[in-house]
Amino acid sequence: MLSYINTSFTIGALLILFAASVIMARTGFFDAFVYGFQRMSSKFNEEDVRPLSKLVTLRVSVPLLTGVFMMVLMAIALFLQSSS
Repeated sequence: MLSYINTSFTIGALLILFAASVIMARTGFFDAFVYGFQRMSSKFNEEDVRPLSKLVTLRVSVPLLTGVFMMVLMAIALFLQSSS
């Protein structure tokens, strides 16, 4: 039971972390950093620079809901483990 709790916590946390980072990238939080790095690079012209929020098109509802569901199951298993 303890190995299930550890594994489900790790996988659930990674899924939630992935979904949160994609959501942050889609909101434009990292656009200033990416714009600065693209301007410093000699490969990109001024018209080639696009913000990161326009480049990220991933849908994260499935990983987010799966991660939350795994964390809920992990919490139930942890409660059952500690009560025995």
